[in-house]
Amino acid sequence: MLSSFPCPVCDADRWQPIDEFHYGRSDEIPTSLGTLREYVGLRRRVLFEVWFPDATELVLHTVLCKACGFVAFSPRPSEEDIDAKYRFLQREERDIGGQKPTRKAQQEDAKRAERIYRSVARHKGNGPLRVLDFGGGNGKLLTSFQSRGHVCHLVDYTLEPLPGIEKMGDTLDQLPSGTTYDVILCNHVIEHLGNPRRTVRDLASLLEEGGILYGEVPIDVWGGVDIRHDPVTHVNFFTPHSFELLFAKEGLRILKCRQIGGTYGGGKIYATLVLAEKHGDDLIEALPRGPEQALRMLRPTVWMRIVRAWRLRRFPGVAGLLRRLGISRRTLSR
Repeated sequence: MLSSFPCPVCDADRWQPIDEFHYGRSDEIPTSLGTLREYVGLRRRVLFEVWFPDATELVLHTVLCKACGFVAFSPRPSEEDIDAKYRFLQREERDIGGQKPTRKAQQEDAKRAERIYRSVARHKGNGPLRVLDFGGGNGKLLTSFQSRGHVCHLVDYTLEPLPGIEKMGDTLDQLPSGTTYDVILCNHVIEHLGNPRRTVRDLASLLEEGGILYGEVPIDVWGGVDIRHDPVTHVNFFTPHSFELLFAKEGLRILKCRQIGGTYGGGKIYATLVLAEKHGDDLIEALPRGPEQALRMLRPTVWMRIVRAWRLRRFPGVAGLLRRLGISRRTLSR
């Protein structure tokens, strides 16, 4: 574990403390977590059996980069610590990565795949494309590309990719030399990684000139970075500004950076998407806009909460409003 580290996004070394979280080896997992207790329990074992095997009590501090607004916790796991976590989970977890989705999750994944396809197609057109999904599970987010005849490849640890999608390896290192793509997807992966800059750099190197890299991460800084129960799953906490900068730092031109109401595993999630293009050999770097956005998201205003609820479609429709007012359709039809 790293007690001292530069910002994984902008390389600055100026951290502002946010909060601290205490953990004990013998702590009970709260019953209020319901079906998540087993999931959280395994991550707590990672904390004390893999990352801090000699500790009985420990404290993690969340910290904000004062240069770009990225949030992490300290001590921070190294790349070796992240690898050790996944080796442990592969041994202990029956459904690592959620490769056995519910019917609702499958339906939401299909909608998400179509949304991603349409977002990319606006910039790449309809011609035959070579598409890679990095960390894409069984390739579920490639289905809209695959159904339109595009060549779809996958890099992930899954053993059962969907029909028509070719797994190229567990890691990028296993891709054949000289392999390139027109489009690369990286959805809800970067928040888990020890070195996000290097991953974006490696993905950018696989793009053809004019190729598109699509990235998406959850907005975990909303209302405070809460790692009370699970300090293991996510190790990177991005604002839209810091996520955009991550791509720009590797010479990619930002085509779109948006906050969206999306889905993950059948549930609603507030997320940031970035659509970036490989453009020439010159470094194209956005100026960091500082931690102001992160501080606003950590303590969101009423208006920000309204906008978020709207994006997550948490406002009731007409029928829902009528129900809340106690008015039925039958009453209106009289």
